[in-house]
Amino acid sequence: MNNPSPPIHARSLARAALWLEPLILIAAIYFFWFPSNYPYSLAEPIDRFEYRWLLALIVPLIGVRLLLYRRPWTATPLDAWLIALIGIGLFNTEFAPYDTRGAFMLLRPLLGLALVIGTVELARLSNGMTLPATLILILALLIGVLALFATRWDAKSDELYDLARSLPRFELPPFASGGFNPNEIAGAIAWVLPPAAALSFYPFARRWRALNVLAAIAFTLLATALILGQSRFAIAGVLLALLAVAIWVVPRGWPRYAALLAWVAVVALEAALTLNLFDVTRSAGAGSAAVGLSGRDESSFTRRFDIWESGLAIVRDHPLTGAGINNFRAGPVRADYPVAPWDMPVGATEPQPGYQTRILPHAHNETVQIAADLGLPGLIVYIGWHLTLLYMMWVCWRRGDRGAQIVALAVTGGVMAHAVFGLGDAIPLWDRFIFVYWALLGLGAAQYALVRGQIASGRSPLPSPHDAEDVQAHVYTE
Repeated sequence: MNNPSPPIHARSLARAALWLEPLILIAAIYFFWFPSNYPYSLAEPIDRFEYRWLLALIVPLIGVRLLLYRRPWTATPLDAWLIALIGIGLFNTEFAPYDTRGAFMLLRPLLGLALVIGTVELARLSNGMTLPATLILILALLIGVLALFATRWDAKSDELYDLARSLPRFELPPFASGGFNPNEIAGAIAWVLPPAAALSFYPFARRWRALNVLAAIAFTLLATALILGQSRFAIAGVLLALLAVAIWVVPRGWPRYAALLAWVAVVALEAALTLNLFDVTRSAGAGSAAVGLSGRDESSFTRRFDIWESGLAIVRDHPLTGAGINNFRAGPVRADYPVAPWDMPVGATEPQPGYQTRILPHAHNETVQIAADLGLPGLIVYIGWHLTLLYMMWVCWRRGDRGAQIVALAVTGGVMAHAVFGLGDAIPLWDRFIFVYWALLGLGAAQYALVRGQIASGRSPLPSPHDAEDVQAHVYTE
């Protein structure tokens, strides 16, 4: 009598358990979004420190993979850099010159590492890129909706202010109470708008073609919100990325010509808004004319130089550690490295006791920010994983099928667009929106893992783009 072997049942159960990982990561993204009462009494509605156990749930799944596949996870060149980030963070909590909030501040970077690894494993578990791409598109759609209907619009452009203010508003307490800063949401848009544009042309299998429509809808919402918000650095970065999408992703012929014509029209519109050519007065405000490049933008650039100098001074004084994780905004650091008018009155040469202004949240430059937070070692790791990611995407472009090429350009475009945004603004590694970045890196790492497996198997990309997923499925059937 031949009964089914118990190990076969165990393997089936173990593989089913691995599908819990995406659910755990989604829950962690939600709870880690919120600030924390630890170690202070901030009375936040949700305290992410209380949900740190969610990351511990991933550890047994690593053990399951070891038993099934004799590997804790699928290795990619990014792993060493991201693990080094955690190591530098632990060193930083012990030796930073200013008090930090301890290893607790590494929860979001740990979630980032888990997101990258989890996205790669999702691609392997599902035998293709459809599910990782779907998650990115859903994320892009959600950000587009939040950007349009839950942003605290300001009067960067009088021509668009009334239009933005006329949009319906909603709140999702406690997730989006009070609305989002338009610059902060613009940084998140920069990560996902180029992928939404590129994935509109991804060769999904026929039963998944609705995802192309979803990508187009997300792109429309994100682009509208970005134009209304008028974050100059984000717009510049996104336009560069969209030009690459138009040239290398949009099909040849009239679709590409139409995309390029639309790109030129948006560039012309943005130039007119920046240079204040419309001469419109905001009806709802104080009656002042719109402020163009010679006004608001010039003042903004001047202030940024002062902020950057503050960050660079921190690095000069503390090259090995910086000020400490997320300490650029801390009161003692601001007192030692003040920036007018945030940290002292305009015209003052040094901070005055008891003087308080609105918080200067970050260095308004992501390279300066990481160096000011973690010192030169952190900066080296930060640059290292970006160069590594570019190499991985180049491999996907050169050696992958058409689907892999589109994903490679989508990821590169999103990272490049945000990098331009990061020249004059910042979403630090400890920020609530940083999970968008990690999800994008995970998408790129997943595509690299599939292409690498295709190369190792000796398979060549199929001529038909609609068969691309079938190729990847055969490569990674375990």
